[in-house]
Amino acid sequence: MVDVPEHGDDWLREMVLQLERTEQASLTQHEAFQQNALLALVAHAIETVPAYKNRLKPLVRFDGSLDLAGWQDIPILERTEAVALGQELVSTNIPNEHLPIRDGATSGSTGQPLEIKLTQFHQTMWACITARYHRWHGFDYSKRLATIRSFSAGKAVWPEGSRQNSWGLQVLNSQTPGKYFLLNINTPVDQQIAWLRDVKPDYIQSFASNLRAIALGLKSDGGEPLNLAGVLSYAEMLSNDARIVIADGLGWGPKDCYSTLECGYLALQSPVSNNYLVQSEVSLVEILNEESLPCEQGETGRVVVTPLHNYAQPLIRYAIGDYAVVGKSDRSGLPFPVLSKIYGRSRNLFRFAGGRLVQPDFKTDTFQKYLNPKQWQVAQTGPTTLEVRIIPGGDPSLMDTESMSQYIRQLLGDDLAINYKLVSELTNPRTGKHEDYVCELV
Repeated sequence: MVDVPEHGDDWLREMVLQLERTEQASLTQHEAFQQNALLALVAHAIETVPAYKNRLKPLVRFDGSLDLAGWQDIPILERTEAVALGQELVSTNIPNEHLPIRDGATSGSTGQPLEIKLTQFHQTMWACITARYHRWHGFDYSKRLATIRSFSAGKAVWPEGSRQNSWGLQVLNSQTPGKYFLLNINTPVDQQIAWLRDVKPDYIQSFASNLRAIALGLKSDGGEPLNLAGVLSYAEMLSNDARIVIADGLGWGPKDCYSTLECGYLALQSPVSNNYLVQSEVSLVEILNEESLPCEQGETGRVVVTPLHNYAQPLIRYAIGDYAVVGKSDRSGLPFPVLSKIYGRSRNLFRFAGGRLVQPDFKTDTFQKYLNPKQWQVAQTGPTTLEVRIIPGGDPSLMDTESMSQYIRQLLGDDLAINYKLVSELTNPRTGKHEDYVCELV
């Protein structure tokens, strides 16, 4: 469900309509708006956030005015540094119109969690971009939505889960709201499928790996189909293979969004393609090469983000740990920068001789054919060594590891040593997230 912020309904409607109008603006107009928002954020940070008084000096002219020409000279804020700075990143004077604030923390799946303070205005913009996401992909608030995600222990547990009366921004919808059903993602997949057949949703929303598991489970059990009207994915990298498997098993290709807890929305899947359109009204997203310079079209670089509306704890040029590819213009004609591919965290990229970075995207049906796993993960454990971890879906003695290894070597290199390991768990039990590929090189 989208939390409706404390701003009034009329204000919220107007903000959503304003975002619709900005879709008619030119890319140049978007850049001008973004620069104005960035200048306001920088001025606030220099004046009220201890960590930025010296850090943002390259933007200050001799007369005290601000100039974004020195933007590339601002140091990148790494995750470990943001954690270490702690309270020094928090504003000492948050504008009243941005209040109240709430506390949050990242999952800490890659180390110590980053504690973050988020303003109500930032949350309002999150809600408005969510409304755009739903509008672009034709999601109807009068229909039923089932969300399977992580919850704290004892909440939204099978077989009942939990239920709410609505899930969308009802201030935008005069129709009777559709019911909202929620289930803990730690529920076994067969029980998730039984629950979905019971609540009969029009839409499913979950992590990409979980949607893929549901799609495979539906195909294998031969039971009643779900008769969906759409699928929403979030919180994990969505590979091309996962898109194919989900569409085949659920009847709809997933509509994805790209966000983080500490930064908010970064990009939404285009309404007409698999590209991602950067949400430039709320975030400045830079894709930078190894020299920390902007990537050209078709180049892969790390994702560096500046959320524009969180005045409680500004994150300026914050490296979130992901990699993405700069795309060409999208055929939607919408005036937003384009990402053609999001690779996820740097830990999901394999590293080979000569500095070659590879994001694997093995076909699920090949794993099913040779290994028949319930779940799998491929880890790079050495410069030329991989470990394939398998939760068996049948008799392990029937696995054709030789053919599987041949398939992997054809894609990644003939010199690879490939080991196989049977395991009982691959999903993070705290977050419910799963990674198909992980680099464990020190």
